[in-house]
Amino acid sequence: MEKAKKKGISRRNFLVNTAKTVVIAGCLKIGLKDALAHAAVTGKPVATEKNINAFILDSTKSKGSYEKIVKEASADLRGFMTKNFTFTPEYEKNFKKVPDSEIEKFQKVIAQSIKENKIVKVWYLPKGSSVTKGTTVKACLTTFSGKMCISYTTTEKA
Repeated sequence: MEKAKKKGISRRNFLVNTAKTVVIAGCLKIGLKDALAHAAVTGKPVATEKNINAFILDSTKSKGSYEKIVKEASADLRGFMTKNFTFTPEYEKNFKKVPDSEIEKFQKVIAQSIKENKIVKVWYLPKGSSVTKGTTVKACLTTFSGKMCISYTTTEKA
């Protein structure tokens, strides 16, 4: 089973998450077919909330790995995301349009997680939705379908 893992996400989990994404996107018709085809070729998971958080959480299991991805993401968030994840064509186009000021704030929050000894958690807030009372939002990126937000968890690192 260990051989089936690529970048810490098991092949089974990758396929299950991808299948769930297909069902959701089939309803939304957001170009996921192209993203899934690209994901199959590249071996990179589709950039969903669940896949991004699984990638982050997996990096906490080996010493220094979380710090490495934080360093990469806080230096070049767009590059980090495209290196590690597949996007729908529409999402990728819109992700490139996110203002640099929002990207920079997001990157600072990611870097600050090391100083606060916290783990980053990413979540999507669809258009028209509001943040649940008691949720601490550190930063958000405005996208075509809502906001990609970031907060911290108290999960322990390796």
